[in-house]
Amino acid sequence: MRGLLLVLVTFGFINSATGSEANWLQRQAQRLHDEQVEGEKKCYTDHYHYREAEGKTQKVATDSAIDYWQGFTAWEYGMKWGSWSLASDRKVECEQNAKNRIWLCKVSGRPCRLR
Repeated sequence: MRGLLLVLVTFGFINSATGSEANWLQRQAQRLHDEQVEGEKKCYTDHYHYREAEGKTQKVATDSAIDYWQGFTAWEYGMKWGSWSLASDRKVECEQNAKNRIWLCKVSGRPCRLR
Protein backbone atom coordinates (compact mmCIF):
# COMPACT_ATOMS: atom_id res chain seq x y z
CA MET A 1 0.00 0.00 0.00
CA ARG A 2 2.82 2.44 0.81
CA GLY A 3 4.34 1.84 -2.62
CA LEU A 4 1.05 2.62 -4.33
CA LEU A 5 0.60 5.79 -2.29
CA LEU A 6 4.14 6.90 -3.12
CA VAL A 7 3.47 6.38 -6.81
CA LEU A 8 0.21 8.32 -6.60
CA VAL A 9 1.85 11.22 -4.79
CA THR A 10 4.87 11.20 -7.09
CA PHE A 11 2.74 11.57 -10.18
CA GLY A 12 0.44 14.15 -8.65
CA PHE A 13 -2.76 12.15 -8.75
CA ILE A 14 -3.87 13.65 -5.44
CA ASN A 15 -3.91 17.06 -7.13
CA SER A 16 -6.03 15.80 -10.01
CA ALA A 17 -8.38 13.67 -7.89
CA THR A 18 -11.73 15.17 -7.02
CA GLY A 19 -14.32 14.65 -4.29
CA SER A 20 -14.36 11.17 -2.82
CA GLU A 21 -11.17 10.13 -4.66
CA ALA A 22 -9.16 12.91 -2.98
CA ASN A 23 -10.69 12.09 0.41
CA TRP A 24 -9.82 8.42 0.00
CA LEU A 25 -6.21 9.26 -0.93
CA GLN A 26 -5.86 11.59 2.07
CA ARG A 27 -7.22 8.90 4.41
CA GLN A 28 -4.64 6.45 3.06
CA ALA A 29 -1.84 8.96 3.70
CA GLN A 30 -3.07 9.52 7.26
CA ARG A 31 -2.91 5.79 8.01
CA LEU A 32 0.87 5.86 7.57
CA HIS A 33 1.39 7.73 10.86
CA ASP A 34 0.45 7.03 14.48
CA GLU A 35 -1.71 9.66 16.17
CA GLN A 36 -2.07 10.77 19.76
CA VAL A 37 -4.39 13.12 21.63
CA GLU A 38 -2.75 16.30 22.91
CA GLY A 39 -5.33 18.35 24.79
CA GLU A 40 -7.99 19.40 22.31
CA LYS A 41 -5.90 18.22 19.35
CA LYS A 42 -5.06 14.98 17.60
CA CYS A 43 -1.43 14.98 16.39
CA TYR A 44 0.93 12.71 14.54
CA THR A 45 3.27 11.23 17.14
CA ASP A 46 6.59 11.23 15.31
CA HIS A 47 5.99 12.66 11.85
CA TYR A 48 7.29 16.14 11.12
CA HIS A 49 6.90 18.37 8.10
CA TYR A 50 9.72 20.71 7.09
CA ARG A 51 9.67 23.70 4.78
CA GLU A 52 11.97 26.63 4.07
CA ALA A 53 11.81 29.95 2.25
CA GLU A 54 13.92 32.98 1.47
CA GLY A 55 12.99 36.62 1.77
CA LYS A 56 14.36 40.14 1.95
CA THR A 57 13.29 40.31 5.60
CA GLN A 58 13.12 37.70 8.32
CA LYS A 59 9.35 38.17 8.58
CA VAL A 60 8.83 37.61 4.84
CA ALA A 61 10.98 34.46 4.89
CA THR A 62 9.26 33.11 8.03
CA ASP A 63 5.75 33.83 6.76
CA SER A 64 6.53 32.24 3.40
CA ALA A 65 7.98 29.09 5.01
CA ILE A 66 4.89 28.77 7.23
CA ASP A 67 2.61 29.26 4.22
CA TYR A 68 4.50 26.50 2.39
CA TRP A 69 4.24 24.24 5.47
CA GLN A 70 0.49 24.79 5.72
CA GLY A 71 -0.12 24.35 2.01
CA PHE A 72 1.82 21.10 1.73
CA THR A 73 0.35 19.65 4.92
CA ALA A 74 -3.21 20.50 3.84
CA TRP A 75 -2.54 19.03 0.41
CA GLU A 76 -1.18 15.82 1.89
CA TYR A 77 -3.66 15.24 4.76
CA GLY A 78 -6.58 17.61 4.18
CA MET A 79 -7.38 21.16 5.28
CA LYS A 80 -8.05 20.28 8.92
CA TRP A 81 -4.41 19.16 9.33
CA GLY A 82 -2.87 22.18 7.60
CA SER A 83 -2.89 24.74 10.43
CA TRP A 84 0.52 25.94 11.62
CA SER A 85 -1.08 27.36 14.77
CA LEU A 86 -2.33 23.85 15.71
CA ALA A 87 0.96 22.08 14.93
CA SER A 88 2.99 20.65 17.82
CA ASP A 89 6.72 21.02 18.38
CA ARG A 90 6.84 24.01 16.06
CA LYS A 91 10.31 25.26 15.30
CA VAL A 92 11.51 28.26 13.29
CA GLU A 93 15.19 28.85 12.49
CA CYS A 94 16.39 31.79 10.43
CA GLU A 95 19.74 33.05 9.24
CA GLN A 96 20.78 35.92 7.04
CA ASN A 97 23.28 35.51 4.22
CA ALA A 98 26.17 37.89 4.92
CA LYS A 99 26.82 38.55 1.22
CA ASN A 100 23.39 39.16 -0.27
CA ARG A 101 21.55 39.93 3.01
CA ILE A 102 18.72 37.50 2.06
CA TRP A 103 17.06 35.65 4.93
CA LEU A 104 16.53 31.88 4.89
CA CYS A 105 13.99 30.53 7.36
CA LYS A 106 13.28 26.86 8.03
CA VAL A 107 10.16 25.67 9.84
CA SER A 108 9.18 22.27 11.17
CA GLY A 109 6.31 20.85 13.16
CA ARG A 110 4.11 17.84 13.73
CA PRO A 111 0.73 18.18 11.99
CA CYS A 112 -2.28 18.34 14.32
CA ARG A 113 -6.01 18.92 13.96
CA LEU A 114 -8.82 19.65 16.38
CA ARG A 115 -10.49 16.54 17.78
